[in-house]
Amino acid sequence: MSKSNPNLVVKSNKLINARLNNLTLSQFRFFEVLVAQLDKDQPDFVKQRVYLRDFVENIGTKNKNEYQRAREITKSLMKHVIEIFEDPKIRQVNLFHEIVYDKDLPYIEAIFHPRLVPYLLQLKEKFTSYDIRNVLPLSSVYAMQMYQLLKQYSNLGGRTFKLEELKKVLGVEDLYERYYDFKRRILLPSQKDLDKHCDITFTFKEIRKGRKIDSIKFKIFPRENRLSIDAGSDRHIVAEPTTVFNLLRTLGLKENQIIDTLKEHDEQKVLEIAKYTHHKLNTGEIKNPAAYFLKLIKEDAEVTVKANFKKKEKQQEADSEEIKRKIESFKEEFEIARTDTGKKLADNASVNELKKFEAYVSGNPYLRKKLMLDGKINPESDEYIFWLSNFLLPEFEPAFVAWVAEQKGYQVRREQGDEYKIVGQQKKLF
Repeated sequence: MSKSNPNLVVKSNKLINARLNNLTLSQFRFFEVLVAQLDKDQPDFVKQRVYLRDFVENIGTKNKNEYQRAREITKSLMKHVIEIFEDPKIRQVNLFHEIVYDKDLPYIEAIFHPRLVPYLLQLKEKFTSYDIRNVLPLSSVYAMQMYQLLKQYSNLGGRTFKLEELKKVLGVEDLYERYYDFKRRILLPSQKDLDKHCDITFTFKEIRKGRKIDSIKFKIFPRENRLSIDAGSDRHIVAEPTTVFNLLRTLGLKENQIIDTLKEHDEQKVLEIAKYTHHKLNTGEIKNPAAYFLKLIKEDAEVTVKANFKKKEKQQEADSEEIKRKIESFKEEFEIARTDTGKKLADNASVNELKKFEAYVSGNPYLRKKLMLDGKINPESDEYIFWLSNFLLPEFEPAFVAWVAEQKGYQVRREQGDEYKIVGQQKKLF
């Protein structure tokens, strides 16, 4: 059916929060393309077409073999069941009612399962909309899920997940039991993927209970010059400039005030006045930065910032960049040292350590498939040393902090995501 915006995806939040149960990347892209085709105001599902040329370009990897894989992918989708959490119930639902693949036709025909109607059609509340062109370039199902989970809360600027809840939604609670592995394999690659392709990006901070990671707090930021969607009008808008948008937020402006300001005024002028207002707030000259900023911007004020303030600001930016470069060089050195340490630990692993590793692998379906042969660990596996090393190594963060202090003489602290800050320096190394 026709619709005013062919790239608009609209889903119930319950469907976004559903467990996909190992849906493959090609399957997920196929599903997204068909959702984008829907007229969200129609009462029921109708048969839809996906042309094979679009299948190759949008759903697969632009590999000629995708034509041969199309039937395999669509056939497997007919058997696929997702789980929708409706506390206290879990609803298990097939995605499709029927998919027709005719080798003599240049398209595939598909119709969604009628059980999905409440989650995709005539949605009036508790739904999320986005431009499909944000998700199709993403390189993993996890990145696509992370985008949708965070897009759902983008207007609020943040979302907090219990770690186990997030693992459950992503379907990796048995795959990555250790937080270090989950962060390295899921969170950081997804963060990099969203930052490269999407209209939002994120940072994250771990929240501990005792020594254990209990929750993850995400901060969500709009990305500059990326496609976003105004769901009310089905029109495309450009996402707000990250630097200006976030700076205005710190001054206490509401989102509608920020958007109106950026529409009506030159971005460079807005940035200048925002920085000047921030300076006034830091020096204690004003108490209500939002009102002060709006007054200046309304008067179209020509803000002249003192030369020493600009100089100080530039020096702070230069210092910040130098610290980032220093931290990155520390990380590179530490990763080399950590890899060597891991190999030594693996080579000298005790019988007891090997038994614990085997028990860990046997309890993990993913590792069991990769590392076990005839019910026993296979030391000849290509990935045996890698996983054994990671099992024996201490958690990255405390090990990195200790290494920097010992080898470089700096005290560092993790701020957010994978970023660290230098908080002190020893006078001399021992």
